Amino acid sequence: MEIGGFLNLVFVQKSLLVSVLVGLICSLLGVFVILRGLSFMSVGIANAAFAGVALGFILGLNPIACGLIISLCTALLIGHISQRAELKLDASIGIFFAFTMAIGFFLMGLLPGQAEELRHYLFGTLILPSPFEIKLLISTTIIVIIAILLFFKEFYFITYNQDLAEASGLPATFLFYFLLCLVAVSIVSSLKAVGELLVTAMIIIPAASACQLTYNIRKALWLSAIFGITSSFLGIWLSFYLNIKKGLTVPTGAVMVIIATLIFFLAVSLSPKRGKGGYL
Repeated sequence: MEIGGFLNLVFVQKSLLVSVLVGLICSLLGVFVILRGLSFMSVGIANAAFAGVALGFILGLNPIACGLIISLCTALLIGHISQRAELKLDASIGIFFAFTMAIGFFLMGLLPGQAEELRHYLFGTLILPSPFEIKLLISTTIIVIIAILLFFKEFYFITYNQDLAEASGLPATFLFYFLLCLVAVSIVSSLKAVGELLVTAMIIIPAASACQLTYNIRKALWLSAIFGITSSFLGIWLSFYLNIKKGLTVPTGAVMVIIATLIFFLAVSLSPKRGKGGYL
């Protein structure tokens, strides 16, 4: 199918909008996530979000709202334990990662009649996104962009040395929790589109690719956004092409992640940092 004909399909336009927004917000936050060493935390938050969605189905409440509440609580609790207790951040994340995953699959087992709907949140679906999902993603995108514009220097500072940022007079702890909340909201907003299993890949991979190519965090943000949007667009186009032309049903989220990973390998091969280690 020609690109022009592909883009003229209304359902494709909606799916493309959702995928591009997912690629944008996840890739922008991803730069701060990997620089702060929170990649594993994003996986734990995604598991918590899925558990919250399943709980919402059980209680007859809005699954997205429940997922948001549970993921926010989990993110704040992980941050609190890592900062207040004698426990490293990766250990705190590991505990909640296993716990929230177990809860999610346990609750899924209690809902055999809605297993198919829950699989959409687990593996993702971009077919005919609802107006609510589109509005949620647009709102989240606006919030994330405004937050990065307003607190860019502060986020940059705490990603490198939170203790020094605190000593310099910045509300570093508050900013750290705020960053965690942005990640949680972005994950929940993207959950239905790419799924719990793949949403963290869209946070980590474009940002990691960008950080391979530059030492400048501003350039890393631009490159990460470009890589995230490119992966999303090509993922949509290729998955629909395979479906329409070849009759193959390929999960769009999976194609997006595969393309993002190929971009990462290309970035590594071209990186000026090979053998030097680190990000920025």
